[in-house]
Amino acid sequence: MSDWKLRALDELEIVSTETGVPLKAVVRSRLAGYLAELEIWGPRLDLVGPAEFERFGARHLGDAWAALPVLERHLAGRIPRLLDVGSGAGVPGIPVALGLELAQATLLEPRQKRASFLRAAARGIDGCAFDVLGARSEALVTEGQTFDVVLTRATFSPDKLAAACLPLLRVGGILIAWVSSATAAAGLADPLLGAAEILRSDPTGSTTLAIWRKG
Repeated sequence: MSDWKLRALDELEIVSTETGVPLKAVVRSRLAGYLAELEIWGPRLDLVGPAEFERFGARHLGDAWAALPVLERHLAGRIPRLLDVGSGAGVPGIPVALGLELAQATLLEPRQKRASFLRAAARGIDGCAFDVLGARSEALVTEGQTFDVVLTRATFSPDKLAAACLPLLRVGGILIAWVSSATAAAGLADPLLGAAEILRSDPTGSTTLAIWRKG
C-alpha cells in the first residue's frame, strides 16, 4: 500500500480515538480497498487534487467519521436507510456507511463519470452493498423515495439544501451537511429546515457539521 493510503488510515485511527467510535480492523481493510480504487480513478477524473491525497485521512475520512457519534446517538441501534447526496469521490457516504457497519447504502451522483467511479469502488468493498444512482435528487423525490439519514458534502445554499434534501428525509430522520465554517458562521437557518445544530468536523476547523432533525 502506498504511503498516502497508509497515512490516511493511520490519521483516521487518531480521529476514531478522538470521536470514541473505534476503527475496526475489518472496516480499515474495506476502506483500504476504497482508497486503492480512488488512487486509480482520482487523478483521471479530478476527484481529489494532488495535495488532498496527502491529507485525505484527517481532511476527508476524518471529516466523515466525525458524524458517527451523532448518528449512533440518533439511531440508538436502529438500522437506517442512508443516502449520500452528491457523493462525488465517495465521501462522506462510504466511510459513514462502513463505520456504521450498514449492509446497504445509497450514493447519489449526477455526474456519470463520477458515478462510474463509485460503482467501481463499491464492487471492491465487501460487507456493504452500495446502490449507486447516476441521477439528481429530484428523480428520487419523483419516485417517492425517503431515507432515515441524508448526508451531503455538496455545496448548497440553505434554500437549495432544503429543496434537494428535505423531501428525501423521512419524519424522524436526520440530515447532516458538511459546510464551511464561514457558511456556518453566516447562519444556516431556513424556513423549511429551521435552525441547524452546529458541530466542528475536521481537525483544521475549516469544516462544520450542520445537523437538522425532521420532526
